[in-house]
Amino acid sequence: MVLINAVKKIEPIILSKRLEIGLCNPSGDWISGFIDDFKEEIMLEEHFFQSNLEYYTEPNDSRIDVERIAKSLGWNGTDTAMRYIAMHLIEIQFLDFDTSLLKLKNVCDSPTCEPQYTRKFLKFCDMLSYAIKNHNYKHYTIPFPIYNSDELDEKQHILRFISAYSHPHRQWNIDINAFSTSAISTLEDIGGRLDAFLKDDNDFYLLDYIFNAIYHDDDYNAYYVFKIMSLIELLIMKTNRKVKTADEMARKLPQFHFSGIDDEQKADFAKLLWKFRNKIAHGEFESLQKLLTQYREKYMKEFWFDEYEYSIENWTYGDIGLRLNSILSEILWLLISDTEQLMKIKNG
Repeated sequence: MVLINAVKKIEPIILSKRLEIGLCNPSGDWISGFIDDFKEEIMLEEHFFQSNLEYYTEPNDSRIDVERIAKSLGWNGTDTAMRYIAMHLIEIQFLDFDTSLLKLKNVCDSPTCEPQYTRKFLKFCDMLSYAIKNHNYKHYTIPFPIYNSDELDEKQHILRFISAYSHPHRQWNIDINAFSTSAISTLEDIGGRLDAFLKDDNDFYLLDYIFNAIYHDDDYNAYYVFKIMSLIELLIMKTNRKVKTADEMARKLPQFHFSGIDDEQKADFAKLLWKFRNKIAHGEFESLQKLLTQYREKYMKEFWFDEYEYSIENWTYGDIGLRLNSILSEILWLLISDTEQLMKIKNG
């Protein structure tokens, strides 16, 4: 069971027919369980509140108000407020695993010792958010998970997440119903694009590889840079070439959006990224340190390095990682939106 931060009464919705991933409201047993979770969450929040009362300038604004949340969803008092909220939670799950392409590798949708596949789907959608932001697609809203049944030992914050929308900050007024509608529409759009991309089994295996690669390991370090560069290489570099050159990367990568890099610098930036990839792959770590210094001097001139938070090296990898995420997001967006154009770039 995975819940997203959207709340609405819906009929089951298919996001991707090829994967058979969809959205629905929780069933009766789950509703009862969530009510228990709500009671525990409120009890823990109240304890924390009473223990830290001196730090709150507006105490009532900081407390979870279940009735206010329910009223924002249209509650009229026929059910208890908690039950009404639980009935409107939205789960992302496999609606019909028997017809899903995931059957190519699994006997069930999510083996118990593996992350739920729907979480990987959401992580992929989150990676696309860079491209969506770069192109200013304001009608897209990427939701995120607020509950995961695999994390039984974690404290639940479902009401706190929902409360942020039902009683938003004065400067950022978000309507929970509009947000939920937009989030559902966005997931439907992405799911439809995935269905158009998934023409055969090999397409599924490629997508599954990407899902797994971007889901695991979010730490920005040398390995992360190598991993993302390898994904970029897989998607845009020629496959029938024995030696992949920096010139090919410098020619192809600038066709995508670079965050904070001027057009005239894109080719040099791409070559530098390729050098990072090679130095890491071949274990030339002293040379890698020189590249990190070169990167900082050229692309992080105005950056303030707080070494009590991260080392200078990790600040540098973090900056590189964020830029690589933006580039990879652009490539993935093209993969599911215009595969033919991406293949022209790859084979060009």
